[in-house]
Amino acid sequence: MVPNRNYLPLSLSSHTNPPPQGLGFPLYNAFLPYFLTRNGEGTQTSQSIAYRNYLIILCMNVPGALLAAFAVELKALGRKGTMSIGAFMTGAFLLAGTTASMSNQLLAWNCAYGFVGTLMAGTMYGVSSRPSHSPGQG
Repeated sequence: MVPNRNYLPLSLSSHTNPPPQGLGFPLYNAFLPYFLTRNGEGTQTSQSIAYRNYLIILCMNVPGALLAAFAVELKALGRKGTMSIGAFMTGAFLLAGTTASMSNQLLAWNCAYGFVGTLMAGTMYGVSSRPSHSPGQG
């Protein structure tokens, strides 16, 4: 799979990092409507408002993917910089979402998380095949 030991760490990381993200990102988004119906005070939001908020969060994902496509082409950032910033910001916004005590705060944190999470996921899925060694590479 790898021609020499120099490729081994990169190859291992490119094969071990995507599965947890591939499981975590969709599972979090699958349970997001449930999270949106709960407030910090223990009261419930109506289901129609929860799905409205879910649609808002999903719409925030689209600009994240577009920004990822633009950012990887910048010489100052590139793939590694875009991925690093996206991973750091995704974790930061996910943890910050735990501080939300009202539905609107949770919506704001999840919009930010959706934006940078899609930026990170789009970069990761676009880069994942690059580290693999093939005969056409120098």
